[in-house]
Amino acid sequence: TKDREIRAILQELCPTQALLRLHPRDTLPEDTALSVDEIRNLWELECIRQIGDDHVLIGAFSTSQFMPKILTGREPTIICTYKLLFSDLSRDPWPEVDRFISDFRKNYSGRDKIFCPETMEELKALLAKLENE
Repeated sequence: TKDREIRAILQELCPTQALLRLHPRDTLPEDTALSVDEIRNLWELECIRQIGDDHVLIGAFSTSQFMPKILTGREPTIICTYKLLFSDLSRDPWPEVDRFISDFRKNYSGRDKIFCPETMEELKALLAKLENE
């Protein structure tokens, strides 16, 4: 699956820095070699206490990726992978998601810190670039 491909890219490019944090309703993929957040604190508390401008939050798309900015004003890099995971982006909710992301970028001082890669190669290049910064 494409989700597995994304985890493989993370394992390849940043194996010691990537941390897999599951949604409370999700189960752990059996094939992951990534470190897993076993503590599972409330996300909002993690945003307030832990997440900073130097972090990178990767997910299909969730408003939780934007919580650090909303709660604390911090601006971690955000990578939304929904364009890699879903094929028909013309159907709900994706057009609205595109608008949300576009509007939210305007609230970021570093508007170049929110990404929506369209290919696995683009994701890989982006992660490699971030790893070298």
